[in-house]
Amino acid sequence: MLSTPLLYQSYRILQNGEPLPWWVWAIAAGYLVVPLALGALTGMAAHKRWWWARPITGPEPEPRGWDLLFKTPALGGYVKLRLKEPGTGNPWIMGLWAKPDPGATSLLPGSYTAGYPYEQDLYLIDTCQITPNGTPVVDASGNAVRRGSALLVRWSEVTLC
Repeated sequence: MLSTPLLYQSYRILQNGEPLPWWVWAIAAGYLVVPLALGALTGMAAHKRWWWARPITGPEPEPRGWDLLFKTPALGGYVKLRLKEPGTGNPWIMGLWAKPDPGATSLLPGSYTAGYPYEQDLYLIDTCQITPNGTPVVDASGNAVRRGSALLVRWSEVTLC
């Protein structure tokens, strides 16, 4: 499509062709611009869940519950997982699902998950101490004791209990 003007000009030079009317170029540009604009608008509408996008994308555009859960804007809290083959002997891990602290000096990003169609993985901004039986270690005020280190884990490494 992008080479059409160049090919047309070559034709005119070699064949003494007459120039095409402007509206022919408008139609040719429409073949590129219209589908691009409609696709972008439909993608934005599906993301914002506008009513008219549902017949095109379906009522739930996210194909997995994983995608729907972790896409929730105000989601925050702790995630506790049991590993299939723990390397440290403790099968449990626990981490914090949160956005980065605006006042923090760390350059680490906030918690994140991979979405469909990619393999599910989970990045937690901070990890917490947890006992081998799965009970979180808490401080005197009842808050989970954080380790100050981030964690990246593949969903394929997690077992369902």
